Amino acid sequence: MPILQVVTSCEVSSYVQTFEKKFLWCAYWVGLGVLSSVGLGTGLHTFLLYLGPHIAAVTLAAYECESLDFPEPPYPDEIICPDDDSGTTLEISILAIMSKVRLEAFMWGAGTALGELPPYFMAKAGN
Repeated sequence: MPILQVVTSCEVSSYVQTFEKKFLWCAYWVGLGVLSSVGLGTGLHTFLLYLGPHIAAVTLAAYECESLDFPEPPYPDEIICPDDDSGTTLEISILAIMSKVRLEAFMWGAGTALGELPPYFMAKAGN
């Protein structure tokens, strides 16, 4: 951590903080993906518990705000509509919403793939 403390004291601290927030956000979704393939012991898939509701919240916020200009991930506890009407006038389509949640979905999928590797290697070693 001393390296991070030295770097954060410099003028690039905002970039380091942004990178750190983005990295932790990605690690969260990768972790959920790993849990998805390993199993939580209840049989519930983490898509139903986390990713699906997240995509639904982003979709509902996009239609409620009539914009996709709310903050990029990591989101605050709730998605806040922009105050000004000077936002982009993108049509809210399924592709625009998919673009808004692509990082979370990709990281979750990567975590799911990573979670499949230990059982694969264990089965391969058992043969």
